[in-house]
Amino acid sequence: MIKNKNKILILDRTTEYKQAQSWLSKGVNGYGNSLMSSSFLISAVEAISNDYIWLPPNITTAFLKNMTIKKNKKNLEEELFSGLTNAEKKVATLLKNGYTNINISEELNISINTVKTHIKHIY
Repeated sequence: MIKNKNKILILDRTTEYKQAQSWLSKGVNGYGNSLMSSSFLISAVEAISNDYIWLPPNITTAFLKNMTIKKNKKNLEEELFSGLTNAEKKVATLLKNGYTNINISEELNISINTVKTHIKHIY
């Protein structure tokens, strides 16, 4: 993690989404292709000097798609869970995470029959 106020633009031979994530998580201000046009380079320097993050269009698009997918999954999950009780939501979440009925019983300190009843109501 960067601890000073230096601005850092990483230029790579090829830009990749995962690499951009990694650099940004370390506090880098920009990430681009070392072969990008001068207009992109100028744009990057201007953005970074104004305290913005700069990424090339293909990486920005990938970030936006990923955010949309996560948001849509979250909205779908909220919609699916909306009619459930709190106990049923807990059981459904554990099922989603791969827990078996026995694991759920132990995790929530409830009987197997109670777990099965919750699962029946969930479905």
